[in-house]
Amino acid sequence: MTSLILESSSCKASLIVCHEGKVVDKFLFNGGSGLSQNFFLTLEKLSLDWKSITYIACGIGPGSFTGIRISAAIAQTFGFAHSIPLIPFCSLLAFTPSIEGSYFTAFDAKSFGIYLFKNDWKEAKAVSWEDLPKYGCERLYSPEAEGLRKRTTIPCIETDCNSDFLVSYCENKFYNKEFSSSYLLPLSYLKVP
Repeated sequence: MTSLILESSSCKASLIVCHEGKVVDKFLFNGGSGLSQNFFLTLEKLSLDWKSITYIACGIGPGSFTGIRISAAIAQTFGFAHSIPLIPFCSLLAFTPSIEGSYFTAFDAKSFGIYLFKNDWKEAKAVSWEDLPKYGCERLYSPEAEGLRKRTTIPCIETDCNSDFLVSYCENKFYNKEFSSSYLLPLSYLKVP
């Protein structure tokens, strides 16, 4: 079973190819201009046998308006063209730290405040900077830690995509038949989660 995972909602975008639950290839990109071209060039170089792809997983936000749309458009296009089911996931899950116990992952939500996700929540929340201390965060894990440090006194730890966690999470979703064959993804960039 081969699958493809796309995540591009932050400044650290990822394209992951996995086989039988193990990461085979992992490509990291800087978000911003050229991201869609980098994704397509990488997919072209991989020369994937699309008939062997079992599912495509895609980060659906919250996060960068343009970034979310790039990975969603790629997932929907190839999913539709090759009849491959799609697995949506909260983009903050991609930056899950490799630690035991409770944790918070976060993205800067610009004018909204901060997008916050705790490991025992079902979805991310938009939280104002003023309300952030109410959640009891001892530290925040984020691909945007440097920027968050400018806005809060809570320690912020820089994280990259945790591909092993993400593969395991998506595999479980697939085995539990939590995927879509309609090729529509419930993107969360137009609303506050």
